[in-house]
Amino acid sequence: MVYCDSYTYCPDGTTCCRHPQGGWFCCPYSPGKCCLDGYHCCPLGLDCDHTYTYCVRDKLTYSFLYKPALPSAPASPIPQTKESSRR
Repeated sequence: MVYCDSYTYCPDGTTCCRHPQGGWFCCPYSPGKCCLDGYHCCPLGLDCDHTYTYCVRDKLTYSFLYKPALPSAPASPIPQTKESSRR
C-alpha cells in the first residue's frame, strides 16, 4: 500500500496524486509524475504538456497511455509498533 496521507491509500505500484476537487487519485505509474490538472499523470522522466494531452520529453511527445486512474481508498489506521506506542 502507498499511503497518500493518514486517511487514504493507493495500491502498490501506483503514485498518489491530488485531485482538483480535493482528495486523491491513484496514478497507475510508480513512480509517476502528477499533472497540475489533477486528472492526468505521466511515468517519471516525462512531463505533462500545457494542454494535458501528452507526456513530453526532450521535445518528443507521447500520447497519454490509457491506463485508467484508480480511485484511492480509505486507509485503516497505520499500525503502531511497540516502540512508537511507548511514547
